[in-house]
Amino acid sequence: MDIVFGNVRDVSWLSNDHFRARPGTWRFVIDFPFDEAGRSADEDHARLDKLIESGLESNTVVWLPRFLPPDRMAELRRLVILDWLLGGTGERWTSNSDHLSDVDRVQAKAVLESQRTALREGLRRALQYSYGAAAASGGYSGAPGAPGAHAARSGGSEGRILVSLNRAFRPAAPVGADLGAAFRNLVDQAFASSYPSHPRFEPGDAEVTARELSAVYAHVERAVADPDGRIKLEGDIAAVRRVANPLGVGKAGETHFLFGDDRFTPWAAEFERAATRDGRQPQDVVAAGRVREWISDMVPRYGLRDEVADLIVLAWAALRQRAWYHYGSPVPPPAPGKVRPEMELRPEPLPVPADWQVAAARSERIFGIRANPYLTAASVAALAGQLSERANATADSAYQLASQLETAYQHLRISPDLPEGRLRTARACVALADGMRRAPDRVGVVTSLAHAALPATEEVLASSLAQAVSVTSAITSFPWGRLAPLMAAAQRDDERGRSAAQILAGLRKAVQSDEFAIRLHGALAATDQAIFDWLAEGQQPPPPPLAPVTVTTAGTTTPAGHRPAGAAEAGQAVLPPGDDVEGAVAALRAFLRAHADREVTVQWRVSG
Repeated sequence: MDIVFGNVRDVSWLSNDHFRARPGTWRFVIDFPFDEAGRSADEDHARLDKLIESGLESNTVVWLPRFLPPDRMAELRRLVILDWLLGGTGERWTSNSDHLSDVDRVQAKAVLESQRTALREGLRRALQYSYGAAAASGGYSGAPGAPGAHAARSGGSEGRILVSLNRAFRPAAPVGADLGAAFRNLVDQAFASSYPSHPRFEPGDAEVTARELSAVYAHVERAVADPDGRIKLEGDIAAVRRVANPLGVGKAGETHFLFGDDRFTPWAAEFERAATRDGRQPQDVVAAGRVREWISDMVPRYGLRDEVADLIVLAWAALRQRAWYHYGSPVPPPAPGKVRPEMELRPEPLPVPADWQVAAARSERIFGIRANPYLTAASVAALAGQLSERANATADSAYQLASQLETAYQHLRISPDLPEGRLRTARACVALADGMRRAPDRVGVVTSLAHAALPATEEVLASSLAQAVSVTSAITSFPWGRLAPLMAAAQRDDERGRSAAQILAGLRKAVQSDEFAIRLHGALAATDQAIFDWLAEGQQPPPPPLAPVTVTTAGTTTPAGHRPAGAAEAGQAVLPPGDDVEGAVAALRAFLRAHADREVTVQWRVSG
């Protein structure tokens, strides 16, 4: 809507283009209730008649008020002076009343303020009459065409306060308690003539907001998922009633909201007829922009703003189980006002409600994907798309984890066929991801998740998938070869054997347990340190310093480690009971070094 103020008769002020409305809008050209001396309203009407005769037709209403009579014009001039004198910060009044005493100044100001109030009220009534929004009052006598009265012309121009340049629209006198209300009434008349089917939203002077439209669509989504199409009103109930009922998108009663084909009128039937005219089958894809065109082409016209039309498109898509796509990818239903013309609405088969409930719960617990709890085509498309992406992202890591766990089970001699545990969970994750990746369609993705056999809770699978990469890395880097001496020692029934068995048992428990229960990375690090400590404890302590022993070589006794020149070719060591054997061993080593190039016979026996 455009509003233009100006003197209609004055071509230099208002050109012909000022009387042309923009496409899809109405323009209101408003003249003044006065003019220069010697001018009359006939000149305004003559200008308009000339425009009409030239063939100008536009959604334009020209508002030609009656001229104010001379006494009212004098009152207007006086009101302007009083407003200037009494307005502002008070400095003008002070400077112009400084010749009065304080008492007289107060009294004079009170008198002038009273006069200003009376003048303003009188001019308000006079202007309402001038613009045709009130009955006639005194003070408007004068000859037709004179500056003191509205011009009366023969041939139909008498009393023409409103002139429409749209020949199909003949406005009635504006009605209202004041000029603002009268103008709103005129605007309502104009748009009602263009869009006679426009819904009556109450209050009519309050704009329908995107928040109100979204509140209605939230109820539509819930109602579509309900078998009876009947749900309890929640949230902004007043907004739902204000928009849904006059627009025909559901029915908001006292306590419940109802939605279905019988509560979606006239849109459901009109869209079916429009699709038939387009040659579309129920399974065909349709663009959101085309559905908007169906709405705008309806006769009588509705004149809905885009965001209001979007609510109807959204409701129809939900009712007909159509999912939203943008450039080939599924997207959540856009908010009213966010619908793009190129978005597509595709028919979407639905899973059974029980499968949907299970899949929605599992998607959030396993993958962290929060699904719309209401079973709609848009919800299925959105969830299936996200699940497919997550399955593709986790399939490889889940497979690698299962493969490494099988290797770890072999090292620890654990049966890979246990009905529960880390490997069983990893294999279930592989099967889950593979099943969703192989699903033939979006319903298959949802059904695969709902029917998947889970050996543990959803939280356990979620932990396995989330930590698959780090756990696989920990298993790969663990030195499994160090387990061999522990495996051998664990067969013995001594202290070191029991210690080795205890270390192996702890490692088996950590490997078998799910990641949700035991973090394997930390358990492997602790086991690696335990193996190192166990091996270190098994090392012999370093020998003490050699004590001198008596070594007899060919009948000669010498301290160990001292070989005289010309040593004999044979020797022996005699060890008394309880003596340290290291001395004899050291002597033998010295002998062997001295005869490194000879073959030496070593013998020992018990004497006595």
